[in-house]
Amino acid sequence: MNISASLVLYHNDSIQYEKAIESFLNSTNGVLYVVDNSSYPLQCQFFLHERVVYIYNGNNLGFGRAHNKAMLDLSDSDYHLIINPDISFDSLVLPELLRFVGENPHVAAVMPKIIYPDGRLQRLCKLLPTPSYLFFRRFMPSNYIKNLINQRYELYGL
Repeated sequence: MNISASLVLYHNDSIQYEKAIESFLNSTNGVLYVVDNSSYPLQCQFFLHERVVYIYNGNNLGFGRAHNKAMLDLSDSDYHLIINPDISFDSLVLPELLRFVGENPHVAAVMPKIIYPDGRLQRLCKLLPTPSYLFFRRFMPSNYIKNLINQRYELYGL
């Protein structure tokens, strides 16, 4: 099973993106495309790794366009990951996600459970925001009602 990933940088802290790169390299033997949108080339020991392809743009293409640039060269990959520079993960996470996708061919996208450094769950699956959600989440004076709105918006019931 061939796997690749792309990581887009824009003046990021090297401590963060080095953890993300190391997590990927320790989890799989796939190729990681690091697309640098910074105004000057970033330096990192991992950019010299044989499974890391460093692409320096010299300007900010934007998050999506930079990932697309990396994906142009992925004809032999079965799966592609989009990795944010501020994440790190255990070496067992990617094999488990790949096992799940392999056993469930109807699944088109997966995401692992994401937790904050202090152990709290990050609720990343959300409803599409409506203008009323955005307004009430921002300006509702009652914390009780605001929490009810947030729980529905952040899909707590799932």
